[in-house]
Parts: sequence; C-alpha cells; structure tokens
Amino acid sequence: MPSNVAQGPNGVAARSPCIFATDGLSRVVSINSNVSFVTPMSSVSTGGTHRADELAIDPNDSLLLVINNADTPPFGTLISFSATCALTVKTKIPFTAANGINATNGAEQPAWDPLTQRFYVSIPEINGPGGGGPNGAVAKINPLTGAIETFYPVNFMQPAGLTLGPNGDLLVGSNTVFDTSGTACKAVVPAPMGVNTTAPPAPATCTGIAFPQAAICNPNRGCTPANGSLVSVPGVGGGDEVWYNSGDGNYYVTASNDPVGPVFGVVGSVVNTLSQLVPTLPPVPANGTASTATFVHSSGTAHSITASAANNHVYLALPANTGYPNCAQGCIAVFSTQ
Repeated sequence: MPSNVAQGPNGVAARSPCIFATDGLSRVVSINSNVSFVTPMSSVSTGGTHRADELAIDPNDSLLLVINNADTPPFGTLISFSATCALTVKTKIPFTAANGINATNGAEQPAWDPLTQRFYVSIPEINGPGGGGPNGAVAKINPLTGAIETFYPVNFMQPAGLTLGPNGDLLVGSNTVFDTSGTACKAVVPAPMGVNTTAPPAPATCTGIAFPQAAICNPNRGCTPANGSLVSVPGVGGGDEVWYNSGDGNYYVTASNDPVGPVFGVVGSVVNTLSQLVPTLPPVPANGTASTATFVHSSGTAHSITASAANNHVYLALPANTGYPNCAQGCIAVFSTQ
C-alpha cells in the first residue's frame, strides 16, 4: 500500500453544483452534479510530488485554495472554477521564508472568511526543527494575488484544523500537545497499528500540559492575547480536522492523540471553552493476517469530523476496529445529544 502522502482521494468541498476533491499525484478533480456524479468535469495538477490535501472555497471569486501539505516546501494553490465546474490553475503560494512564512512541518486545513475576504491556513510549525517545534501560526492569504499578507503566531501547539465560527472567529485545532517546557507529548496511538493487536497502547504521559491545546483566533481584531482576540482553549488537543456547527453553536474538535486518550471535544462558541470530551476508539485493527483474514485493511486515527445544522448530529469517521459493531472495515459513528 502506498504511503499516506501518496494516497487519495483526500479533501472534499462543494459549491453547488460543483463538488471538488483532492487526490493522489497532486491532482484536483471537479464534478458537476447537474451532469454526473461519476464522471469528472475537470482535472488539474497543482504541480506537487505528493497528494493534494485539504482545501477551502472562496465563493465570491470562484476560487479554491488547495494545500499540498507533504511537499517540501509545502505550498498552496489558487484554482479558479467556472459555472460548469471547469478548473484553471492560477497561483502557487510557497510557504517559505522568502514568501512570508517559514513553514517547517507542512501546512494544514485552510478556511475562507467572508468578513475579511481572505483565506486562512493553519501552519503547524514555523522556524522550527521540522516536527517538534512548539511555535505555529495561522497565515492570511489574499485570494486575488496569492500574497501571504501576514501570519498570526499561535505558540505551544501545532495548528492543524481550522474552521470559521461566529463573528469572524477561527477555531484552531492542534495536531500536537506540548508540555510547559515546550517538549512535544508522544502520540497516544501510533498509526497504523499492525494486525493481531488486541489492545491499544497506554496513553502517553505528559505532565504540566501547556496551553493552548486549541485556540480561538479572530484575525479581524488582530488575533492577539492583548485584546482578547486570541483565546486559549485548554483540555482538548492532538488531533486533525475541526468543524463549526451553526445549528447548535458548537465547535467539534478531533483529538485522537490527546494525552487523556482518543477523544473529540465540544467547545461552545459563545464562551469559547471546552464543555465535553467524548471518547472515541483507538485504531485497533481486526485480528488476523493477510492470508487468513476475509478482508485486508489499514488503520489510522479518528481525524475527520462534521455535524449537521439541521439535526445537530455529529459524524465521526472511524478507522477499522473491532470495538464497534459492524466497524471491522471502518464506519461512520453518529453522535447526538441525550
């Protein structure tokens, strides 16, 4: 099986009637749902050597911002789309010191803010060693020029997930939790785990956990602690994607590698504090070997989450495991309030 950075499809976003998906080989594909849900309308390459990863949509200018997180250096690409969903590559945005930000450990989830008319991108590490540095940032990108206009430092976490909440707030999720000395806590659940694994490893020990583990950043107000536009959200971290549900006013934060164990967190957007931790499953594959099992699967972390504003149900993609019924090849867990 190819490595994680070579696989696809990966990210998906939609602007009716168009559906956009990133793929392996640095490819971005569009589908026109008025024509076919099977046959791509258009396909372009961002010019990278690895898969295209997450993406965001600027509906005003009919633009996508697509992130190549695993290339060296990581970069973003502005791609325009037509009314029929045809794609045209516009501008490459290297995340380098020469271009405004020195990203030393990839680039992650982008988001579009209609209030400021800008894209924002989580940058896990800036000016770091290439994986363990505690200093990250959120970069601000002009959709028309591709310029990195500024970046907002977010320290003692490596920003990963990014989602727009009310009043121009961005919730920034972290993929790494640090202790107060700036040392990264070890992953709770290494992925992938092998077959014949009957129990997950013990949670990582991490004393004196530093804040924030997630953060609320308001770029329109400067995203700074001095005026309260950068707020620490302790209690949940070490995940990937995040989501804001306008139906219940909550952020949902994945945290598969949280020191307390694999969970997702519920953060209220009014008070900007953690209200609940919900346990999820470590990625324990079904027992067996490739020669004896009736199926072959990989394993991973519960890192992708979404919610419906219509019924406030929360949907979490789970890797193959034997802890949930009928989830031996992976499944979607559905959560609701009681």
